[in-house]
Formats: sequence, C-alpha cells, structure tokens
Amino acid sequence: WLSHLEAFEILLNHVLSLTAPTQHKAGMEAQEMIRQDKKQVLSDAAKTTMDNWPSVFTGISVISNRITPPHRDRGGSPQDFDLLASTGTHTRAAIHIEDAGLTFGYQPGVVVLLLGRLIQHAVPSWKGGERVCYAHFTRGAVLDRYSKINRPWVTLNDFPL
Repeated sequence: WLSHLEAFEILLNHVLSLTAPTQHKAGMEAQEMIRQDKKQVLSDAAKTTMDNWPSVFTGISVISNRITPPHRDRGGSPQDFDLLASTGTHTRAAIHIEDAGLTFGYQPGVVVLLLGRLIQHAVPSWKGGERVCYAHFTRGAVLDRYSKINRPWVTLNDFPL
C-alpha cells in the first residue's frame, strides 16, 4: 500500500517543508540514519519498509468511517506538527478545534496541519459517503534519537522575506 501513496506523500512532504522546515529536515535526517542501520538492529522486513517509506513523518494512521472524539495526540513533541489529509467520497464533514472553539470544513482534499499534542481536535460526524483520513504524526523520541537537528517552535524567522 505504501507504493500507491508515494505521489500523495511527496505532496504532503512538501506541505511540511513549507510550513515547518526544521521538522521536515529533522525527519529526513532521522530516516536516513535509520536506513543506514549502523548497529544492524533492523529486521529484513523493517529494512524493506524503511526503503519504501514515502513520508517524512514517522507514522501514518488510517482512520476510516469513524467518528473521532475530542482528543490530543500523544507521543509527539509539543512543537511538532501532525498532518491530517481528508480523503474519501463523503460530501460533508467538519474538524473541530476544541480549544479555540473553531470549526472548519473537512471535505475530501482538505489538509490540516496542527500541533496535535497541544490542540484538542475532533471530527464528530460526516455525511454522504466514505470518510478516510490519513493522519500523519512524528514521534518525538524517534527524531530526538536519530536527528541532531534541534526542533524549536516555528516562528516567522523560519520564513525569510
């Protein structure tokens, strides 16, 4: 299934590189270090997965036809962004940013980047077809171990004019 996602993931990798360039660089560096497997701890299956892994994120969860109750994502660092890509055939959905009291349309094709560990979010319902979300996340411990790049909070200084 990873090979079918490659073009989609390349696009999403670019979204992260434009919005959180340091997190993107750290993810790329960590994946390269894991692929090198200097301590030779990866199984053959893990090596194959890493060689074919198309995303700069350390994990992808597929959420299919499921209500997502209000939650914060565990496992990430507070300053690392999660990326949610809404796909499917549904005609109506909304993502609720509970902490801010905001609601946004969440139809197929919408991509949401958020600090998932800090910001409580939910998708309480959808209508008109199948709802699939590819939830991309970065495990802070993985980047801390395999990347030497410090990941501070994204600021305007990350985007020179």
